Amino acid sequence: MQEETLKVDIFKEVPKEGMNEVNHIIYTHESKQSYNEEKVGKDGLLEVSFTAKEEWKTPSKNFDYYIAQVSRQLKDPTDPNKKIWKAEKIQVTINDTLQPI
Repeated sequence: MQEETLKVDIFKEVPKEGMNEVNHIIYTHESKQSYNEEKVGKDGLLEVSFTAKEEWKTPSKNFDYYIAQVSRQLKDPTDPNKKIWKAEKIQVTINDTLQPI
């Protein structure tokens, strides 16, 4: 199995005030947590634990959208010393825990 380096970023979907269009609400993604880049295990998996912090839930709503974005490290063809990241998988959840992806 090829050795891969991944990183995980957690975002929360929030309405963006002052950017409302007629009959529409604009949403943006607020970064909540970034994990250090890590190499996948021998089984090809990377496991991180996530639970939303209470202060992220204010103002309280009936539900919160959290997004986990998994990015794979690639080599930059123009500069082998430069790290570039490609988003590989994105999961959205409507609560405070994310399932394995």
